[in-house]
Amino acid sequence: MYSRLLDQAHAAFCAPSATVRMLVLALVSLGILGGTWLVYFSGGAQFATLHIMYLPIILSALVFGAAGGLVAGVVSGLLLGPFMPLDVLDGEAQQLVNWLLRAAFFCLIGGIVGIGASALRRQLNRLDWLTEHDPSTGLLNQAGFARLQRQAIECKLVPPERVLVVAQIKNMLDIQNTFGARFTEKLLQQVYARARRIVPANLAIGLIQRDRLAVAFDAIAEARALRAKIEASIRSPYQVDEVPVYVDFAFGAATFPAHGRTFDELLQKSKIAMHAAATRNLPFVLYDTHADASSRETLELLGMISTALANKEFAVWHQAKLRLATGRIAGTEALLRWRHPTRGFIPPGAFIPQAEKTPLIDDLTKWVIGAALTDQAAWRARGHSFGVAINLSVHNLHERSLLKTLHETVTQHSIAPQQVELEVTESAVMDDFDYCVDLMRRLRDLGYRVSIDDFGTGHSSLAYLKKLPVSALKIDQAFVRGLASDQTDQKIVRTVLELARSLNLESVAEGVEDETTLALLKEWGCDYAQGYAVHRPAPFDELLAWLDKPPLNSAA
Repeated sequence: MYSRLLDQAHAAFCAPSATVRMLVLALVSLGILGGTWLVYFSGGAQFATLHIMYLPIILSALVFGAAGGLVAGVVSGLLLGPFMPLDVLDGEAQQLVNWLLRAAFFCLIGGIVGIGASALRRQLNRLDWLTEHDPSTGLLNQAGFARLQRQAIECKLVPPERVLVVAQIKNMLDIQNTFGARFTEKLLQQVYARARRIVPANLAIGLIQRDRLAVAFDAIAEARALRAKIEASIRSPYQVDEVPVYVDFAFGAATFPAHGRTFDELLQKSKIAMHAAATRNLPFVLYDTHADASSRETLELLGMISTALANKEFAVWHQAKLRLATGRIAGTEALLRWRHPTRGFIPPGAFIPQAEKTPLIDDLTKWVIGAALTDQAAWRARGHSFGVAINLSVHNLHERSLLKTLHETVTQHSIAPQQVELEVTESAVMDDFDYCVDLMRRLRDLGYRVSIDDFGTGHSSLAYLKKLPVSALKIDQAFVRGLASDQTDQKIVRTVLELARSLNLESVAEGVEDETTLALLKEWGCDYAQGYAVHRPAPFDELLAWLDKPPLNSAA
């Protein structure tokens, strides 16, 4: 309540409306006339009651500035001047110098208070402006843009299908790292200036962040009509310090009321769409519900991983790998599984790809290493001497403590490094090729086996492949699942198998789901097969029970 009253008083002082001005003018008039009457009936100008005239003078100066204070001072000085006796009872008149000095003091006080009030008002207005604008560009900041849009929504001035568009500079970091902060700031000023020229004057532009602009269009048709023009113009090269610079943008949009009935909802949905445009390398994306649901789900799952590790909600399942030449099990691949106490089984694809983009994947991989090698030691004690494969992400490759964890766990269980295979995807290797080659060489020198996972779906460059110190290629299941009937897949798989043989690499086909595919792979000389036709992923106890069934009770 008090805050609202203060806000109203602040607004009335900084920008008094016509109604407020009329009310104050009436109060000042009544104050001057009432003060004159009070001075007269209290005995005359020689008594202290004449100081009451400062109240209307100060009030007038506060609202109307120096001019208002001077006018009120002159009027008050005249009313208490030659026509006001010094003493009403004996009718003694004031001396000229007395009332002129008094009038001068009235004017002086009115002028000083008015000048001070005007200066204070200008400063408060400037502060108010700064709370809603960016000082260097004059554009609305997020607070000012939000207030404008909320006001339009609350007053029902928003037409159906109003569109909020958010644009982000995708290569902002590259520009700043290359040219520096001062250069980038000059570039941003040009981007903002061009945006003001492109966007119609009746549409407000919001500077949401230094690299993000927002505009609200009245209809999706209007947004589409202006989109091509805006994109073409704002992406044209910029000249900064005689250097041509290309600026790439990602646009995301959400509509009212389909995607949100408040500004905050629309802004959130627009940012989600903008992020989708940036990650999918698309120029423009309109928000869809599925993207929002997956984003929310992802954040929730990532937030639960640390607790899940502490509560032992994770488990390692194993999928056996078959040596086709002997028909015996040659190893397993350790697969992470998550059973949540309330959500139940959470598919790996729902959290592993997202966790791989964060340091959480290091914690998960360390846990998998410990669990998988503990299982390997346990089945070795049961007479099964094959190894285990563990998947590594690009984040893991740069985590130095991970190799220490691997070495300590191998030593703890007295496992030969040759029985541990580390699977790395093509894309992970290509993110930092030279570093990964050096790391793989060190792992190989320590005795570990290293294989390229999902081969054929990444860069697949032979120039890179010949430099990689790996022992095996795993053919991605995308080429294997339809192998029995798809001639194109057959040609691809046979080519990869021939490539592996020529490079003295072992070959592994994953995603084998039928006997026909298994027979074809054996006929073509594939070394190992993995998939549902061989073995479905299973917990450790089920794997042991399956292994103990003849003829799988001996390994190759």
